[in-house]
Amino acid sequence: MRFAARFGFIIIAAACISVPVQAQSPDDDLKVYAVNVVKTPPFEKQFTGYGIYLGHGTVITAAHVVGHWPALTNPRVLVAGQDLPAKVIKEGSFETVDLALLSVNEERLPISLRLRRNPLCKEPPKAGENVIVVLSYGTVRSRIMFPQLLPPKYRTSFNTFIHDVWIAGGSGSGVFHAERKCLLGILSSKIWNYNYRMENGRIVRDLARNTNDIARHFVPASEITEFIPPEYRF
Repeated sequence: MRFAARFGFIIIAAACISVPVQAQSPDDDLKVYAVNVVKTPPFEKQFTGYGIYLGHGTVITAAHVVGHWPALTNPRVLVAGQDLPAKVIKEGSFETVDLALLSVNEERLPISLRLRRNPLCKEPPKAGENVIVVLSYGTVRSRIMFPQLLPPKYRTSFNTFIHDVWIAGGSGSGVFHAERKCLLGILSSKIWNYNYRMENGRIVRDLARNTNDIARHFVPASEITEFIPPEYRF
């Protein structure tokens, strides 16, 4: 007897450099904070992810966007039309806290950006709240998930998941509160469902059926605040 079953797990939401065409939206005002983070591993192709400008020349992104060996990958930040070398101030890991704090030469930025400060949300995210995912090429709306919609093992931290939305990659992009326009978190990973079936008495993955994205996880503003060294807070 053949049957299908689903199992969910988290994988890294790999960044992608393809740029879909999207209509202009009022939410696009937040794009001023969006940057690209570029690394060039030795003997490999260039990899481009995303990040968010905080102010004072600092950028927050996901740790796995920067990689394990930033001294070798020479990360750069594409911001406000500038391609700037970046210094890694602090880096976590995908297994602990998936964040990296970078800095660029603030003097190379336009005055309009140097005067900006990107506030972190003070209130924790709540189920059902509308959010805006902000990337360098556009924005897309989503919502904080209710725990009942997640696999049981993720329900204790449900308020750091948003409904999956179609975006090209997304690691390191910003999740903003739709009304207050403060930064709720940094996109880190996603939960996928794979389809399985029984074959010759064994459960095997059904390659003929598509996977389904359930949700995307973000590192919340409270963890970002704790992660940033005191001398870089404002």
